[in-house]
Amino acid sequence: MRFLFLLICLASFNTLLLAQNVWAVSSNVTKQNIEFPKYFYGASAGSNQCTSGPIPFSLLRFKSASEATRIITKVIGYDWEADHKKNSNSLSVNHENLSVPARELFAFAQRSIAEKNKTRIHKAIEIINQIAQDNTLFNTPSLADVRMGGGKCYGGENKISAVCRIHLPEFAVDFVANYLITASLLKNVMSLNERANVSNYADKMYHRFIIPVAADKIKSRGFTAMADGGIALLAYAYWHEDKKLALEAFNNIFDNIGEVFLKDGYIRGSSFRGVRGFWYHSYGTNSALASLALADLWGYNTPENVREKIRKATKLLNTGIDDIEKFYSRPDPDRMQTNATYDENYARNHLHQMAIGIAVLAKIAVDINLNIQKDVSYLKKSANEFPSDFTIGFNPYCMGQANDVSGEKIKFDKVSQFYSDRPWLFKRQKESENKERHYYRTKKGLAKRVQCFVEFAKRNNLSEIPTEIELETLISNLAGNKYYRTLRHLRKAGLSELSLQKNKSALLRLVNFEGSNDEYCKKPVL
Repeated sequence: MRFLFLLICLASFNTLLLAQNVWAVSSNVTKQNIEFPKYFYGASAGSNQCTSGPIPFSLLRFKSASEATRIITKVIGYDWEADHKKNSNSLSVNHENLSVPARELFAFAQRSIAEKNKTRIHKAIEIINQIAQDNTLFNTPSLADVRMGGGKCYGGENKISAVCRIHLPEFAVDFVANYLITASLLKNVMSLNERANVSNYADKMYHRFIIPVAADKIKSRGFTAMADGGIALLAYAYWHEDKKLALEAFNNIFDNIGEVFLKDGYIRGSSFRGVRGFWYHSYGTNSALASLALADLWGYNTPENVREKIRKATKLLNTGIDDIEKFYSRPDPDRMQTNATYDENYARNHLHQMAIGIAVLAKIAVDINLNIQKDVSYLKKSANEFPSDFTIGFNPYCMGQANDVSGEKIKFDKVSQFYSDRPWLFKRQKESENKERHYYRTKKGLAKRVQCFVEFAKRNNLSEIPTEIELETLISNLAGNKYYRTLRHLRKAGLSELSLQKNKSALLRLVNFEGSNDEYCKKPVL
């Protein structure tokens, strides 16, 4: 037993050494000069309305100082491990008790600065120091703790109910990155003692979580939130004004992208994670775009071959929005993943909802217009992910460059109109209702919609509509199903390829309409 204990200690020590030194490994990118902007994401903290993005300012209600304080300070003393054990699994992570306070803290601080509201600025600094003094999340299991505990996400064999404890240190990294980016907005108006409190907390979190997780991510397939910890390193470097660390972080972020992003833009691992491959692809691309936008802002010269891979990954977002089957036509170079689900009931064929500023990042970083106005599921779900992007630590709409690429260039007028027509989207769900979306389909209800669709099609001379037998088979196969259905499902449910191609949008609307039958029958086809 003593020998086993020594082996474990030695292994942990070697892991720590690797983590401490991974950022000093020579990169294929030559050393460069880094220049920090005034704020982490630009020369300005942003306008007082930037955190609403394309959402009409009147719809995204900003919190009062007392309400914001109540929401943000819930994270103080919060037991992330206990919450995760009770409410999360490999498929779904219920992180709202971390992400919501972090997002609201960013919005509270950013708007206070934009409005030059000294009272609110003082309150934001007070909250930031409370979080630091409490050592918030520091007692969360570290990566070493998780590794010693054993077990793999999805149980190593695609079991969605399996516990995934690596989420514990990973989300601690995400939280502290968000925290440091927000704290840095207010650093120049903090007292020396307040800065010292933040620095002390940041140093402890950096050594316990950021370094080990970032080092571990570099060795794995895929690319996810925070650029696999790289943006967290940039946040720490920015707070401490450490240009050397910032350079090493950029080098490793883009070396990592060079390794896991394939030549055609797909991301090894991420893009092929079963029925959520597109969702994960957008998750990783969002972080890559944020890293590239920050690199350009900070004066880092990103290798052109890496920029081109990110550009192609971004183009694939439009491919998935326009034709999800085409996106999934690319075979997985590693065959089947073991950390995914292939059950169509859990598919997410939309952009990741937390990537609220992915369209503006795409325009800023690689000059590509994303067709987000076509991704209705993304627009609906992302409405409640404002006012900041927890997965990159800030709101991209507040970047200085965002003012130069808004408007018609990324069709924000259509997106804004989408939200204006749906004010109910901004009533946040109750915690007990914050689950997977279900579509309740009865045989009688589907029959009513089919009847309305057929009558509309005949009145308007639509061609190649499904036959009566096909529609009866469709009703029989979908009755009682509670999940979003794609073209792939409609083929399996009995509709012909010709009918689907000629009436794709109308048939998807028929089976996925979320309102009443009477509402559908008023407008069966958009």
